[in-house]
Amino acid sequence: MPRTQDRAWQVMRHSLTFDVTDAVESGEQLTQAAWLFLPERPVDAAGVLLCLAGGTYDKHYWHIDIDGYPGYSFGEHLAGSGFVVIAVDHLAIGESADPTALGPVGLELLARGDAEVARQVRERLRRGELHKDLPPMSAPLIGVGHSMGACLATMVQATTHPYDAVVLLGAFTDFEYERWDSFRELAPHGIGVVTVHPGITRTEATSEAAAQRPAANLAGRMIDAREVAYVVTFLASPKSAAVNGDAIAAGGGVPGAIYY
Repeated sequence: MPRTQDRAWQVMRHSLTFDVTDAVESGEQLTQAAWLFLPERPVDAAGVLLCLAGGTYDKHYWHIDIDGYPGYSFGEHLAGSGFVVIAVDHLAIGESADPTALGPVGLELLARGDAEVARQVRERLRRGELHKDLPPMSAPLIGVGHSMGACLATMVQATTHPYDAVVLLGAFTDFEYERWDSFRELAPHGIGVVTVHPGITRTEATSEAAAQRPAANLAGRMIDAREVAYVVTFLASPKSAAVNGDAIAAGGGVPGAIYY
């Protein structure tokens, strides 16, 4: 694996397997595959991110590894920031088993498998049995979902409640008003549905010249990706309980407009 930029140590990728046979109840032997990324000091991990990709994507979504272009791996980057990161293949995706006995694979079946993975992760973390370099730990377990993965993270939390927080990326952006009944049912379980709208954002790929140009927002400058991350971190924390069902603009403020 390539070394992540500006880091004196190398984030290693480890393979994990979870047996979900009993939870899915299809009569088949079913396992789900995952990759584990560890921070430099696992004992001091800020949290454990259990990551579910969108439809048709496997765990590579969280670890984009391109020769000559380091720095595009979510798993490596967040491990370098002090998190334990676990990227999971849904059933019938990537290296996970493909259930056939129950017919077409739907969201409910996928959610049963992902829920069992989350249960095992929490239990194995508690016992110190997830990986030889991980001692017993009680760090927050955070479900991270992209697109269909966000839908599945929501279903998992609503049915089995394994997560201390969820981060839903790119889901629930197009729904009918009547579906708000579903969100009202989820709210008592600690699940919030919030959309974050960044503006033009400075990242590692932004040139210094572009970053220094005045921006057409109230801040008068380009917002940094870390500043958007602060907003998301707050929304993913218990302190954001008063915010639900809203769209949050994180682009430095729109001149001449007040949203309420």
